Amino acid sequence: GKIMGRMKRISFPGALFHITVRGNNKEKIFIDDRDYQRYFELLKRYKEEFAFHLYAYVLMPNHTHLLIQIGEKADISRIMQSINTAYTKFFVLKYKRIGHLFQGRFHSILVDKDEYLSTLTLYIHMNPVRARLVERPEDYRWSSCKNYLSGNGDSLVDVDDVLSLLSTTSEEQRRMYKKLIEVESVQKNRQAYLKKMIENSKGVLGSDDFIKRVHSTSGTK
Repeated sequence: GKIMGRMKRISFPGALFHITVRGNNKEKIFIDDRDYQRYFELLKRYKEEFAFHLYAYVLMPNHTHLLIQIGEKADISRIMQSINTAYTKFFVLKYKRIGHLFQGRFHSILVDKDEYLSTLTLYIHMNPVRARLVERPEDYRWSSCKNYLSGNGDSLVDVDDVLSLLSTTSEEQRRMYKKLIEVESVQKNRQAYLKKMIENSKGVLGSDDFIKRVHSTSGTK
């Protein structure tokens, strides 16, 4: 319906987004370690500039997943355009590439934070396992999984909001997150279900009540 089309880019301070950015024609967007590092530098730079929260990330050879909660300074389009434009410039210069690096616009889903915050961090961390790049998510270099298992947020990843949902002591939080990962690893059907849910969600992931609230907050009916 009409509403869904318009909802694609609803944005308000505090909105949480699951973002996917893909290489054009499934081509690689990261070729060597320096490319991944450059993308991190840009994430850090714009996170400081636009004051958003980053709850989880995974950088795959030909796409990235980010879980971003925006603040007052910039909407999700401005944040992602800044990162993608700067990274494209770097990539094109380095590899003398012509044409588009990324496939169209980035894909974003507005997410019910209360309901899906920790679930989506797990979904993102399991990505390299689903793609059979590693057996355990913590073995993948370019993801925030290690931050969760060590309990160390850094200037890039805000782990505390998620871990504090699990328990009060940091040791217990890490133990419980590890347990959640083990459960995800075993329950392949749950991962498939989540993937389908994310792919089929028309711009918003949450209960009917959440969707109603989103509309009233953003002034769309």
